[in-house]
Amino acid sequence: MNKRLKTLLTAAIFTALEFVVTYLVSFPIPVIQGAYVNAGDVVLYLGAALLGGPWQALAAGIGSMLADLMLGSAVYAIPTLLIKMTMAFLCAWIYRKKSDALGFLLACLAGGACMVAGYFVFECFLVGAAAALLSVPMNCLQWGCGLVLAMLLYYPLRKIRKYA
Repeated sequence: MNKRLKTLLTAAIFTALEFVVTYLVSFPIPVIQGAYVNAGDVVLYLGAALLGGPWQALAAGIGSMLADLMLGSAVYAIPTLLIKMTMAFLCAWIYRKKSDALGFLLACLAGGACMVAGYFVFECFLVGAAAALLSVPMNCLQWGCGLVLAMLLYYPLRKIRKYA
């Protein structure tokens, strides 16, 4: 199969996975209207390692943004697009520098920090700093759970990648 076509199809699959996992495994944050935690970061982290760079940034941003729209959180759609794209690009860049389990862990740590900071800044403008601060623990919980699940799936997916 043509390498460009394979990359495009993989990006499409990761976009769909990002949307489905974010949409189906999401829980509202009661403090801020429209805010929610989700498991989509697992797909983002794994996609950054498997697909990498701008393709995964697009996949993560678009899939997450579509989930925001479908979950009734349209106010978050554009910030989510930008935050998730930045997060995925950062993860892919770090992982490319050190392509092993430690590099993957560091990529997940940096990506999660980017997510927590990005939503905090946006929510400061949306609802004020005090209310935005209340969502930080939930975003940290999303970060931690996403990191643990991604680390558990890292080795099996690396083996699959060898044969793809």
